[in-house]
Amino acid sequence: MSNNDDSVRENLTSGGLILFDATSFYGVLRQSEDLDSLRRLKRSEGSWREAMTTAFEEAYQINYENIFLHAINVLDILPTGQDSETALEEIYDAAQYVVSRSGLLQQDLSGRIYHSALGKTLAKNFATYYTRIPSSDLLAWLAVEKWDDKVADFACGSGTLPNSSYGRKLSLALPDAIEEDNDIDSLDDIHRRFIEEDLTGLDAMSYAAHLTIVNLAMQRPRGQFRSSGVYHVPVSDPANTSPRLGSLDLLNPHSNSLQVQQRMEGDSIGPGKQSMEVSAEREEIRVDKDYDVVIMNPPFTRKDRATEILNMSKVNEYARAHNEDMTGQTGLAAPFVLLGHQHLKEGGRLALVLPTAIVNRYSWDAVREMLAENYHVEHMLVSWGPGLPAWSEDTALREIQIVARKLGDGESNGRGTVVTHVDKDIDFAQAREIAQKLNRTEKSNISIREPNALNLFSGMTKLGASKSFPAAFLNNHTDNWYRYAAYREPDLVRLMLSLEGILSSQEAPYGVNLDNVTSKLDDFADVHLFLKNIKPAGYQVVDDEPDGEADWTVNTSTINKMKLEEDDVQWVYEDTNLKVTEPFNYKTGSLLVTEGGDFYHSMRITATAPEQPATGSVWFPVDIPELETTDGESVTPREAGKVVAAWLNSSLGFVPLFGYRAEVRGARGKYKTRQLRRVTVLDPSKLTREQVDGMIDAYDEVAGVEWDLFRHQLEEALDDEDSPRRKLDTLVCDSLMDEQPDIEQLETDLLEDINRLGKVMNG
Repeated sequence: MSNNDDSVRENLTSGGLILFDATSFYGVLRQSEDLDSLRRLKRSEGSWREAMTTAFEEAYQINYENIFLHAINVLDILPTGQDSETALEEIYDAAQYVVSRSGLLQQDLSGRIYHSALGKTLAKNFATYYTRIPSSDLLAWLAVEKWDDKVADFACGSGTLPNSSYGRKLSLALPDAIEEDNDIDSLDDIHRRFIEEDLTGLDAMSYAAHLTIVNLAMQRPRGQFRSSGVYHVPVSDPANTSPRLGSLDLLNPHSNSLQVQQRMEGDSIGPGKQSMEVSAEREEIRVDKDYDVVIMNPPFTRKDRATEILNMSKVNEYARAHNEDMTGQTGLAAPFVLLGHQHLKEGGRLALVLPTAIVNRYSWDAVREMLAENYHVEHMLVSWGPGLPAWSEDTALREIQIVARKLGDGESNGRGTVVTHVDKDIDFAQAREIAQKLNRTEKSNISIREPNALNLFSGMTKLGASKSFPAAFLNNHTDNWYRYAAYREPDLVRLMLSLEGILSSQEAPYGVNLDNVTSKLDDFADVHLFLKNIKPAGYQVVDDEPDGEADWTVNTSTINKMKLEEDDVQWVYEDTNLKVTEPFNYKTGSLLVTEGGDFYHSMRITATAPEQPATGSVWFPVDIPELETTDGESVTPREAGKVVAAWLNSSLGFVPLFGYRAEVRGARGKYKTRQLRRVTVLDPSKLTREQVDGMIDAYDEVAGVEWDLFRHQLEEALDDEDSPRRKLDTLVCDSLMDEQPDIEQLETDLLEDINRLGKVMNG
């Protein structure tokens, strides 16, 4: 299907869904208003088209301009003929099915259909993903605290998050509705207030904005309202000399108003017309800067795709006017977070569905620092349900939910951050129960330091578990927050933090007792940027930092062996396709560290050093200079390479390395250069010469092993104490500690978490 065909389909789909929404709403409205049935009108008018036009015009006269005017416009331009009549009858039958099942009316059924029907090109450009209803309820129940909270969604899509916010507000309003001395006279008054005053929804897609107001109206079809805070905010062609940026126009530091369009006319109907000009039917609105909650699943559109739909230079100009550290490398997601921050009052909450890049990628540093400085991050939630790496549908990208409360001037908040792993697909009732439990438990500030107080879901263990961290952890380590969510097992997180020196060795689990023997890798070594091999003997520089200089690494997926022979100073590769052995004449070092991979399906080793061939992965060369031990003995670069390689391949060393991964999908993770440089590893300069020799012996003992998958190594270790994995772990621990820790339990927990991640990816 061509892009033009795709656009035609999008317009037809949008028109059909507008009619479906209006027909469903009309069917519900008939139950409380004196309106004719559509089937009776069809008999008298002679066609479905005329029947619907008559019905919608009558309903429109009551109050519902936002809903029925759009449908009347669609009917007006609909071609006559039997095909149209057949389609309209099918729309009527589908609407009747929904109306007869009241539970479907409040579950954004049209939104699900709408997102599934979008053309691929449009969906990718706008990064339009449907937030699952339980995910939406979980976020709203965590963020909305009072019945009269004002809530905004600046990328509302089909309205899933505004509808969940409505439901949360209603649950809080009902107790007040039966008390005296309150401002609530009836449920109709609540409904009118929510839609007219409390809920704001903006979207760049015209049909999405229409669907949002339909879904909100459907919460109480007989409740009338005069206006709403839901608007279509057009986006103009990127080349336009006066570009319109949709909701992001609100970042303009010289204006606090926004040009919106409430009515769709002629060819403007449908999401395929995103470049339409703002017609005479427009108005300027002012958007509050004192919302109690800003809740969003903003578009994750990459920078390259974002430039196809709007003027990114203007977006970045506006963003940097508020935060000069914004890199412009995140695409659209970070500017939307900044927009939420700008329009949230003190004490209000940001509630966001974001890619996991927010918690560890360099390009998101400015956002993390903004949150650390201005917010108490209350919750971070990760889905570990089988086959569910994301909170949205139809995306394999890893996502995280973040809820953060904006601090007042001079306020500091030491309460912890709750990191929750939800381990199964949940329904909306379970989502609300989880949120209520988390809201109660979070205030008790259970700490990661207390291993016996971490199961927050008593009686709900199948739904997940949580752990909390002092706010200082996030404030002092904005380089990577993902490690707090990297493991489901709390003991693995505690081990990682103790090896990093954040927790004391007395707080380390498994009986591990290591004090001051680790450092960040770049404290004593030089990690190079990476280059990927694209064909035999052909290399391409890949610069993974916005302003860095590209160096080199090796992709051994097309090279049989990459090794540093005993007397060599450079790595050499043996390429069977070329039948030659050639030196690799770029940045080299005595250590190769993996760029990442699938830790369930393909990961075998994480690092390699001299005499050990490296195959089947992408590697960062690491230069380690000559070092000196704590007792004054020298350590050559080749020896240091073996020490660090033995550490990284052991279960002890794997824990902090795995925690720094940039998770893409399930068990698949990668290391950006800046992250790898910050990974905690064993530092040869903090060891005695005897310890260095012990680590070298551990490396040499297993250097010739043909390693199986990492998870299979762990399985074998638990069955056979003489397995290579158990041998390496034991030798490493013997070299560094006087007493052997509980390696078996550590291997058991690692295996369980890796298997969990495998299920996340594979279902």
